[in-house]
Amino acid sequence: MATVRKRGNGYYIEVLIGVDGSGNRIRKNSTFTPQAGLTPKQEKDALNRAVVEFENKAKSGQCLDGETLTLKEFAIDQWLPNHAQKQLKPKTVSEYKEILSKRILPALGHLKMSQIRPLQIIRFLNELDEKGLKYIARFVAKSDISEKLKVHKLTAEKIGVCSNSLTKVRHGEKVSEEVANKISEALGEKISDSFQVVGSDEVLSASSKIHYFRCLSSIMSTAVKWQVIHENPCMRVDSPKHDQKEIKYLEYDEAVRIFAAAIELDDMRVRTAAIMLMFTGMREGELAGLEWQDFDFEKNEIHIKRNSQYIRGEGLITCSPKTFAGNRVVSISIELVECLLDYQEWQNEQRIQCGDQWIKTDRLFTTWNGGFIHPSTIGTWVKAFLKDNGHPEMTVHGLRHTNVTMMIANGTDIRTIAGRVGHANSSTTMNVYAHFLKSSNAKASDQLNSGLFATKVKK
Repeated sequence: MATVRKRGNGYYIEVLIGVDGSGNRIRKNSTFTPQAGLTPKQEKDALNRAVVEFENKAKSGQCLDGETLTLKEFAIDQWLPNHAQKQLKPKTVSEYKEILSKRILPALGHLKMSQIRPLQIIRFLNELDEKGLKYIARFVAKSDISEKLKVHKLTAEKIGVCSNSLTKVRHGEKVSEEVANKISEALGEKISDSFQVVGSDEVLSASSKIHYFRCLSSIMSTAVKWQVIHENPCMRVDSPKHDQKEIKYLEYDEAVRIFAAAIELDDMRVRTAAIMLMFTGMREGELAGLEWQDFDFEKNEIHIKRNSQYIRGEGLITCSPKTFAGNRVVSISIELVECLLDYQEWQNEQRIQCGDQWIKTDRLFTTWNGGFIHPSTIGTWVKAFLKDNGHPEMTVHGLRHTNVTMMIANGTDIRTIAGRVGHANSSTTMNVYAHFLKSSNAKASDQLNSGLFATKVKK
C-alpha cells in the first residue's frame, strides 16, 4: 500500500516493496505535482492514477533509484567510494574528483540520473569550448631568484615546499601560486617582487574534453550496471575528437649522439637516468619507483612492478604500473648492467657520507639522504640535459618514443616492443606508432627490391 503526503504544491509518494537480507524495509519513493488549474476532484483523480502507476512500477522492479538520485548524490556517495576508489588508480581518482567538482557537478549535478539526456551532455561539452575555461594562473620566478635564495640560505625544507618545486623555480619553470607565495613569504617580499604571473586564456584542449566525457560516461555506465538507470546517455553522444599530436623523438643518429653524451656526464644520477630511459623506454613514474631488489644482474633483467606518483593533497604514493601489462620483465645489456653497478657504488658512497641521516628505501633514485624522490624530478634532470645538448623541447616521454622508434627501425617485432614498454595490447603500439611503422614498411620494401632485383634475369 502506498503512503501519500502533501508537500508544497505536490505530493510525496512512498511504496514499501519488501525487506532486504538484514531485515530492513525497502522503500521506493517519488513525487507528483498536479497540473495547474485542475479542480479538487480532477487533482484527486490525477493523484490516484499517479499513485497506482508508481506502485505498479515499483513492485514490478521497473522503478530505479535514478529517478530519485541526482548525479551529484550518486557520483559522490556511490560511484566514488564503491567503484572509482576500488577499481581505478589513485591518480585517476584524484583527477576525477577534481573535474567533478570543477565542472561536471556544477553543470549537471542537480539533475536526477534518469533525467540526463544526450542533448544535455552535448550542451555541456559545447560549453567546454568557451574561451577562458583553461585559464590557470602560473608563476615564473624573476631572474635574480636563485641569488636571493642563496643569500637567505633558504632550502625547500625551510620554505615548506618540495625540492622539485624549488628546482623548477631555479630553472625558470612555471609553478603554482601556492609555491610562489611560500617562497615570497620566506624572502619577506610580495609575490609580485619575486614572480611574474603567466597563464592562458584559450579553450580547453581536446584531451581535457575527452577526460571530462570519460569520467561522466564511467559514472553513467556504472549506474546502468548497478540498475540505477536503464541506459548510459553518453553512449548516444559522439566522444570529443582527439587532436593527434606529433610524436617527438630523436632520430637514430641523434639518439646515438645523446646516448654518448649521457655516458660522459659527471652527474651520476642524470647519467644513469638518461641511459635507463633511452635503453628501456620506461615511464617516468616507473623509473622513480625502481628499487635495487627489482634487478636480477645474473639474468640481466629488470622487474618493473611499481609506479611512483605525486597526488595533490596526498603527496607521494607508490602503486602498481599504469596497466596490467606494465608489470613486466625487461632484458638489459651487459653494458647497462655495468653502468648500474657503477651507479650503485656511487650511491653506497653517498650513504656512507650521510651516516645516520640516510633513509633506507632501496630506491634507485633518491633525495640527498635516500628518501623517495618526486617523479618529475627525474624529468627536470633529463630535460635540462637534453636542453644542454640541443633538444629543448624533448621530454622524458620523448625518450620513451625514441626507444620504441629505434626498436622498430632495427626490425624488432611489435609484440616484443609492446611487452618491453608495457602496452596492454600490440594494437596500442601499432596505433601510436602507425606513421613510423608505415615509413619502416616502405623502407623494408625498398630493401627487398634492391636485394631481389639487384641482378635481372637474362633471357
